[in-house]
This record gives sequence, C-alpha cells and structure tokens, in this order.
Amino acid sequence: MREEEDHLSLTAQVPGPENRVKIELAGRKLIVRGGMGFKRTLHLPFEVIIKDIRYVNGILNAKLVRKETTTTTY
Repeated sequence: MREEEDHLSLTAQVPGPENRVKIELAGRKLIVRGGMGFKRTLHLPFEVIIKDIRYVNGILNAKLVRKETTTTTY
C-alpha cells in the first residue's frame, strides 16, 4: 500500500477466482478475502472510500480516497 498525494494505492496478490475475492471496509480497516481461506486485514491511516478496484490474473489493484468528514458546529 502506498500513500499518494490524494489517495491510497493498494496492490496485492490474492489467490482464487475473481468471484471469490471480496473487499470489506470497517472504519479504518480494509479486509481482503480470497480463495483457499485467504484473509488479510489492513489498518488504514484514515477512513476511505473505494474509488476504483480491479482484479486481473490474481493481482488486486485498488484506489482508496479519503472519506470526507463533516463537522457540525453549534
């Protein structure tokens, strides 16, 4: 995972066919699941939104942009 100027770039080798690869966001955690019981949890520096994701020949590429946070002032 690389932190770019305005997003995070993730490249990972994930085993299994495309229909077995799952990505889940839970707060600042990114969970990647694949075939053969593969599971990795990555701790992110900030909350993100998945902007782009591709899985080709066992390689997962994802662009994760910072989630906008709103602050309410009274």
